[in-house]
This record gives sequence, C-alpha cells and structure tokens, in this order.
Amino acid sequence: MVPDRRELSQQCLAASLRRMAAWQEGGAVAEEDDALFLTADSAFAMGYSNAVFPLSHSGDPAWLLERAEAVFGPLKHRYLLWVRDDIGRELEELARSRDMLLVSELPAMVVSGGLEQRPVPAGLELRRLHDDKGLADFIAVSKDAYATLGVPPELWGTLFTRSADLFSEDVAVVVAYAGERPVSAAMSVSGPEGGGVYWVGSRSDARRGGGGEACTRAVTRACFDRRAAIVALEASPMGAPIYRRMGFETLFRYRWYMSPAP
Repeated sequence: MVPDRRELSQQCLAASLRRMAAWQEGGAVAEEDDALFLTADSAFAMGYSNAVFPLSHSGDPAWLLERAEAVFGPLKHRYLLWVRDDIGRELEELARSRDMLLVSELPAMVVSGGLEQRPVPAGLELRRLHDDKGLADFIAVSKDAYATLGVPPELWGTLFTRSADLFSEDVAVVVAYAGERPVSAAMSVSGPEGGGVYWVGSRSDARRGGGGEACTRAVTRACFDRRAAIVALEASPMGAPIYRRMGFETLFRYRWYMSPAP
C-alpha cells in the first residue's frame, strides 16, 4: 500500500536529510528510537545539519530532547528540532518549556501528477549539472540567495565537500544562466515513491526574473520522470506563494525550534 501524502512527504524529506548529511564535511546521521540526529563539523545549526528530525511523533518527547543534549552537548553545538504542527503538540510544548526558541515555520507542500509545462523566461538557459564546475555555480548562486536567510557565506565551503553522490541519476541539480552567469538554482532528490525539492534560490539581483520557478519546475519534472507519486518541499516565506501558484498545496507545517546556547 502506498503511504498517504502526509506520510510520504515526510519519508521523502527523511531520505533526503540522510543524503544531504553525507555530503557535508564531517556529516553523520544517527538513527535512534524513530528519530534522526544529524551532526556536522560546522557548529551552524540548520535543517540539514545539527538537527533532530523525528520520523514520527509517537516516541517519548522527554527522551528525544535528553538524547539530543547527549549528542550535541559534547560538540558544544546548538541544534534545530523539527516539529510537525499536526501531530507534534506534546513535543512542541516540551521544547518551549525548555526555552527552545521558535525560529521558523515551513509549510510542507506537495504536488501530484506533474506540473504544467512553461517556457523558460527569455534570456535564461537551464542546465542540469553533472560536474564540479556546475557544482561551483550552484554554490555561488546559493551563497548569495541564502545570505538573506542568515546562512553564513563560509558555511558553503562545508556543505558539499563529499559531492560524488550529487551526480547520481536520482539527484537533479539545475542552474539557470543569463549568458554564462549563474543566477538561479534548485535541487531535487528522488526516492522509490516520491521526490523532494531543496535549495531553490536566486541571486539577490536576479529575483523576480522567473529563474527560481523555472529551476523548480525542471527539478520537479526530473522526479516525476523517475515515476514519483508526489514531489514535496518545505517552503520559505518568500517561496511559498510561488509554489502555491505552481500547483503545490500545503499539507501541514514544520516548525524549527533552536536549542539554547551551550
């Protein structure tokens, strides 16, 4: 039986978190008692590293936070806790009682059955990348795009240091070029039943030019070409209206809680 869309979207995200952790410098994943503990050499906490991701919310919330302290305390790293707003109320209440700070809320959005085909905006060319030169262009776009969201520029030197797996057939990295200048980018990771879209962004001087949407359409189509039942993403505040217009719908929301400083 195919899982329902809520469960399948979470499975897609969990599979991608495992992959993205392995690409990072010192990245590792420990799976214990139905939760992922994602660590990295960098002390910066984000959704894909220095994070705790419950695979369900059926376990003991107190154990989960105690285990998180045992994992991240010796590293002296803060961590992000993923909480689903539809089933994670007990964990969320406990996190708040322990002075964890709500730092972001991400709509979990999905699309089924493909996306409407649209022409690439005039002046842009999309390229699917398969080598280190393309990866460097993807990172250059992302470094500029995600500075707006507080991701330190120096972090990008650590996120894709073990990148051979990035050039697998089930990973699509698409960059939009204006001439030879990379201006927008997106990535998708395909699994057995669904896919996930990540790292959508445009340079600050190229926003509203349609490049981010064109890249998102391309990497989403790559998932459906591999027979994905759904494609899921977790939207930023800037991206959510665009994805909604494209046909993605919100199933629930993830909330990110940051642990107190060690």
